[in-house]
Amino acid sequence: MVVQDTGPELDARKAGLREYFGVHGVERWRTIYGNGPVSYIRRTVREGHAAMMTQAIQWAEEKTQGQQLRVLDAGCGPAVVSMALVKAGHTVFGCDLSDQMVQLAQEQAAALPAEMQSRVQFVASDLESVGDKLKGQTFDLVVCLDVLIYYPEAQLANMIAHLASLQDPKTKRRIIFTYAPASVPLKIMHRLGRIFPHKQRATSLEIIGPNAVIRALAQANFRLHRQQHFSKGFYHVVLAEAVSY
Repeated sequence: MVVQDTGPELDARKAGLREYFGVHGVERWRTIYGNGPVSYIRRTVREGHAAMMTQAIQWAEEKTQGQQLRVLDAGCGPAVVSMALVKAGHTVFGCDLSDQMVQLAQEQAAALPAEMQSRVQFVASDLESVGDKLKGQTFDLVVCLDVLIYYPEAQLANMIAHLASLQDPKTKRRIIFTYAPASVPLKIMHRLGRIFPHKQRATSLEIIGPNAVIRALAQANFRLHRQQHFSKGFYHVVLAEAVSY
């Protein structure tokens, strides 16, 4: 399934994201999420993001009872989640909009033992067209972290339905994702971020209220199972898990 009618505004947004993560984003990732010294602001982002990723991985593995999951890491970045799940025994297919991020992910995979390498694959693709590259593969779980935060609210239900279509219809489908909550602190910081020099700016987020998320899930025949708000200094995001009816 390929999501149609994304519109010129969304196409322009994706072109900007592809440029950002292909140039400034990779270096920003290395700086903020690495181990080197950073400013207070970036340290709060690093710590908040690390806590969110740890929780997401824990949710992904809960109640698997030793089952080997087939996981789509949609918007895999440098493969933090993918590597954790592969090392835990699962099979992962990762995709990312940025060729440079996919290269980082492939470098991570190349350092794994051969058996683990056989259970992980990465491709450069946006979410709308990744289905064309799956060759009939379906998944037990989709993880989509820090990706849907760039899609406008009007597209959220379409994207959730699309990600659900890549899962095995015989299973209870799960999607673990993040969204940018409509909170006063985030709105203020979002505006403040626009005053930074272009090379230091984060990409623009789509701030969405929780009721809009619930409505979007319902339109895709999903319900919100649980969510957790991670708020650490300049890092504000909601990690959510949705399950099919």
